[in-house]
Amino acid sequence: MRRLSIIFFVVLTSLISNGQSKKELLRLGSEAYTQQDFTKTSEHLGKYIQKDDGNPEAFFMFGVALSRMNQRNEALTSFTKALNLRTDYHQAYKERGKLMAIAGNLTAALSDFDAAIALQPNYIDAHFNRGQTHLGMKNYRAAAQDFGFVASLNPADIEAQLQHGKSLFFLSDHQGAMRAYNKVIELDSEHALAYKERGKLKAILGDYYGSNRDFTKAIDRDDSFTDAYFNRAMSSFNLNEFEECISDLNKVIERSPEDAEAFYFKGQSHFKLGQKPEACRALSQAGEMGKFEAYDLIKNYCK
Repeated sequence: MRRLSIIFFVVLTSLISNGQSKKELLRLGSEAYTQQDFTKTSEHLGKYIQKDDGNPEAFFMFGVALSRMNQRNEALTSFTKALNLRTDYHQAYKERGKLMAIAGNLTAALSDFDAAIALQPNYIDAHFNRGQTHLGMKNYRAAAQDFGFVASLNPADIEAQLQHGKSLFFLSDHQGAMRAYNKVIELDSEHALAYKERGKLKAILGDYYGSNRDFTKAIDRDDSFTDAYFNRAMSSFNLNEFEECISDLNKVIERSPEDAEAFYFKGQSHFKLGQKPEACRALSQAGEMGKFEAYDLIKNYCK
């Protein structure tokens, strides 16, 4: 009889412990999520949802944690479970859409971002991510609308302003793109990418002095922009500053030895300086790499 009492006590204690454990796991997982400790979030909530698979918030937090830990397939499953339990979960649509976009399923990503925005029309993150997806699909007008909407709600959002400028650039709205790039630089005078993008715009508008200055500012702030060196070289070429052009193209070639365009314009610059042997060597390399226009110059000048 005493043995049966002990067994009953152990079983009862276990049941109480399991009930408390589920509540405790949810509490610990939620706290870890708030503290952005995603390893502990996934650990606690992973155990929790094994005990209770009917909590959409738990699946959402678990999905975010897995996503931040680059366990994207598992995160996708978790967000889908959250949405199956709660169809108006706009944050879950947005997070799942981000994962779809990373996976290259842009149509599915748009569908999720659309669903999130339908539920919350002023959902800035969903508009921004939908804009990025439209940009990736070359839907520049739709991208400009989303980024413009975000920038109108939060003019200090540097990334939205920058992406708005890029979208307008592709739409040939040069005035709008200039305003957007100027706003980024106003907000952050050290923003190398904004100087680089504004430099490209100025070059298209024929302002080679201005583009040269902007490419220099971009390079001074971030030396890794190989395309900024190339674009500055093109501005120098159009300004008849051929020594500066060659110097920048040498940088490009050092980093990208198979860049046919760099060899092509390097050859032309050497010609402009009367340096025929160097010009012919550079043009020959450009031709070998597939820039066949170089052979026309070689036929005319390298005899």
